[in-house]
Amino acid sequence: MKNTPLRTILFGRSILLAGLESSLQNYGNIKILKRIDEISDLEKISSNEIDLVLFDSTMPEAKIIPALLENDPKILVLGLDLSEHHMTLYSRKELNINNFSDIADFINQHSNY
Repeated sequence: MKNTPLRTILFGRSILLAGLESSLQNYGNIKILKRIDEISDLEKISSNEIDLVLFDSTMPEAKIIPALLENDPKILVLGLDLSEHHMTLYSRKELNINNFSDIADFINQHSNY
């Protein structure tokens, strides 16, 4: 497991991300760098800058986000749909979630990605 916090970007405009941002700030191993909501900003991201992208998978743009980042395998890409209690790691692993701590635990388990 990494000793330094995972540099994290939240992508999207949903209220889900506001709650997630607030909740994840309580975990020392996750550092929220910023929230962005433009695909053009996401296209500029590299693993030199971040380790993790979290996004609301119910957004219209959600379908293209994994494809934008697939060329940088060091970036962990995680889509969330809290209305369905569903989380997808874009190596196609899917899990059910019950609360924000499930998300943080999942990130911890995959931070050696």
